[in-house]
Amino acid sequence: MADEIKNIQPGADSSAEQLIRRFRPPEQAIVREKRRRLSTIIFLVNIVILTALFVFHARRSSFNEYQSHAFTYRDVIFRFSQMKDRDSGDYLFTLTLKPMPGKSVGIPFNAGVAELAFYHGDDLLFKKSLGAGVRLLSLAQGETKAFRETIPKEEFDRIAAERPEWLAPAQRFLFELKRSHIPFRMELVICDDRRMSLLMQFIHEVNR
Repeated sequence: MADEIKNIQPGADSSAEQLIRRFRPPEQAIVREKRRRLSTIIFLVNIVILTALFVFHARRSSFNEYQSHAFTYRDVIFRFSQMKDRDSGDYLFTLTLKPMPGKSVGIPFNAGVAELAFYHGDDLLFKKSLGAGVRLLSLAQGETKAFRETIPKEEFDRIAAERPEWLAPAQRFLFELKRSHIPFRMELVICDDRRMSLLMQFIHEVNR
């Protein structure tokens, strides 16, 4: 027994340790396996994020479905907004008037509060009235009045069918399809003696 003990070299591994080392992967292999698992997890997380972004952008319109512009004129805060109905595709235009704080106002109009005109280039396509028939609008302090007009999408579809050369082609970006559309110029004109106006861009998408 003593001879066997003497035969064991200092620092030498026992048979059990040698057996464990034989079946246990080396430290470098363990590190590589951990890195591989981490890379796989990061890859899967990126796939989930990219899929979510794709679904989010695919369900959105290429252009803003709601726009709002505000300006102050004759001691009144005017807010003009445009909204597209998700179900019908029709457009709702709203003009809201509210006097500035501490003010009460009365504004004379010429047979309507405002006109909304649509152009393509220099071609006037049609006009709509907001607050038709209003000749005098009185607003007390803090009072708000709104005038609305709905324009069916078929009115713009008809223009697209009659003037196909105006269509901008569809384009695909990284996560978004920019549909075929017609760019219009939209002008809001306040129907008083000064005829103050506001120019805006209006985009109508065409399903093709």
